[in-house]
Order: sequence, then C-alpha cells, then structure tokens
Amino acid sequence: MLSEEERVAYNSVKQKIRYLNNIKRELQGDLTSYQYRQKTLEDDLKRLLVNIDRSLERQLHEVTQTAEQGLKNRSAEIHAEQKLLEEQLKAIRQFRHDLEEGKKAATWLDINSESLSRMAGKHALRWQIFHKPISQIFNHPSSEEAEIFFKTLKKFIDRIIHCLTWGRANVLDARTVTLNLDWRIYELALKYIKNQAWQDTKRSSSISKEAFSQLETYINRLIHQLKYYPQKE
Repeated sequence: MLSEEERVAYNSVKQKIRYLNNIKRELQGDLTSYQYRQKTLEDDLKRLLVNIDRSLERQLHEVTQTAEQGLKNRSAEIHAEQKLLEEQLKAIRQFRHDLEEGKKAATWLDINSESLSRMAGKHALRWQIFHKPISQIFNHPSSEEAEIFFKTLKKFIDRIIHCLTWGRANVLDARTVTLNLDWRIYELALKYIKNQAWQDTKRSSSISKEAFSQLETYINRLIHQLKYYPQKE
C-alpha cells in the first residue's frame, strides 16, 4: 500500500502533467523549454514508480515473513494483505512496462507527426469521394480549409502522443477541438495513421507490437469520440 508521502508525490506528478499539457501551446514557441520540462517530468515519474515498486516489494517481503512465523490468529488478515500487495506490485510493474512501450510509439509519432498529418489528411480528402454518404454531403475543401484540417489532425496526433507518454487517455475525451470538416473525414485520416503505424511495426523495430496495441487503442478511442466533438457550421 502506498504511503501518504508516495500518494502526495504521485498526485504532484499528475498535476504537473496536467499543467504542462495546458500550457503546451504557450511553450510551442520555446520548444527547448517544453522538451526540458517534459523530460524532467518523465524522469520524475520513472523515479517515483521505481520507489513505489521497491516500497511495495519491501512491504510484501515483511508480510511474507510475518506469515511464515505462523501467526495463525491473523492468517486470514495476513493472506488478504499479501494478495493486495501482490496485485498492487503487479499493477505498478505493468504500468511501468506500458509507459516504456508507449514511449516508443510516442517517439515514432512525434518524429513523423508533421508528415503524417498531411499524408493522412490528403488520403482522407482523396478517398472521401468513394465513401457514401460522405460524398453526398461533402464539397471538396478550399486550400485554406485543407490547411486547417491538417493542423487539426496534428493536434489530435499531439493528444495521442500525450496519452502514450503518460498512460492517461482522458485528454481524448476533452472536446476542445472544433472539427472544420465532417467527423468521418477525420476518421478516414486517423485510420490511415493507424495503418501506417502497423506497416512500420511489421517492417521495422521502431514500434513493437505492444506499443502499436497502445497506439491503436488510443486512436480507436478518439475515433469513437469524434462524432461528439463540436463541428464548424
């Protein structure tokens, strides 16, 4: 079980992550400052998780020793505590592993975000004419509308990178982005990005299958949310 100090430290890191995400737009002009803050936070989180892992392992060892001493009158209580600590330790180690794998996908997305947003956007604009009923209600956008579309896709990619980096998906549920085109056009683009990631997973070691699985989960969640995002009239 987490100590009060560990709870405070963990909540502090979560608050810093939220704060960094909120001021990201302000820091885009100072990329070095943003990257430094993000790297510092990542190191803080890794360090905290390692400390929690050691703390739980120590507690589990102590409880196991107590059980071995044969305190029969507390056997059920000790067994329950032992099981809880084992589950918490397993969850922490899985979370650490997921963050490591997620970071691989986040790095791949970050490196390719500019090109992906344009490639995926152009793919969606080409293929929408073959997808009814989209083609029946959609006029081909102007170059200005297309640029806004590409920039919005980049914002979505940044949100997915955030999810992969920190292991938290609630940012996808915050419908603060306005869609300038039909949400189904965005769906086509996001599916293209997912397919590109899968192709890269098959042909190189940039993204592991576990990392791709996380990326796929976040993209699918975002696609599910698209229809609820505000849309420009």
